[in-house]
Amino acid sequence: MIASLQKMDCLFLAKENPAKVGYATLAVVDPAALVDVAKAFLAAKYHLEDVSGLVTTDGAVSTYHFSHFDTGDRVTILAVAPLDKPSFPSIAAVYQGAEWHERETRDFFGFQYEGNPNFIPLLLAETMPDVHPLLKEEGQRAPLSTIFSAEGRERDVVKKADSFTLLDVQVKEEVPAPAPAKEEPKTVEPVEGPKVEDPKTEAPTEEPKAEASKVETLVEAPKVEESKTDVPAEEPTVEAPVEEAPKVTAAPEKPAKTTAAIKKGKVVPGKSGKKGARK
Repeated sequence: MIASLQKMDCLFLAKENPAKVGYATLAVVDPAALVDVAKAFLAAKYHLEDVSGLVTTDGAVSTYHFSHFDTGDRVTILAVAPLDKPSFPSIAAVYQGAEWHERETRDFFGFQYEGNPNFIPLLLAETMPDVHPLLKEEGQRAPLSTIFSAEGRERDVVKKADSFTLLDVQVKEEVPAPAPAKEEPKTVEPVEGPKVEDPKTEAPTEEPKAEASKVETLVEAPKVEESKTDVPAEEPTVEAPVEEAPKVTAAPEKPAKTTAAIKKGKVVPGKSGKKGARK
């Protein structure tokens, strides 16, 4: 089918890798050529898969997917129109199933398909003509090249008009921009490094002090042993043999009293003797 597209007035035509993007050919045509493109696909026995839309910063894009039952070939066709007037010719006269697809695209995106025989809302109510759920706001739109020109597509451009630049990749030039990010690590953090080393130098000075204290404790150990030897020397002096002495002296004191009584009265000891001494 790519040979037939080469004969048409395509703005862009490229071979794609189906394993990466899901189709073998990508073509961008002028909206006025949509009916002729649809007739060429019908003649080549391709069926229409769907009609949908995209809202990009480059304009309103009506997308078409055609597939072949026997060969499995799949082609994507794009047509770009201004956002302020998103109008495209209807291909419902070529593919009857396009009538429903175009009405659905009108509901979701607000695109107009001129020539559709029954162009009334398909999913939304007729009382909601200005409601389009998939119509993105300006800040949410992306360029066409971001959607269809991502890296790693393995694209082989076959044909391209000089005036067509919507699929040119210009994002690569912005890659070296993150230079200021490299300047961020140039902070004063390395200055704090030597401050951390200062306590490390003080640590070894404290270690010998600790060792000196250990030596002092070893020297004081023998002094404690001398105090222990003095304790047994005092214990023998505290013995109580002195208490037995008064027991021995108490016995001789009694005869001393008796001898004194005999000298005075020269009487035999007893009570009667004392009385006789008084006489």
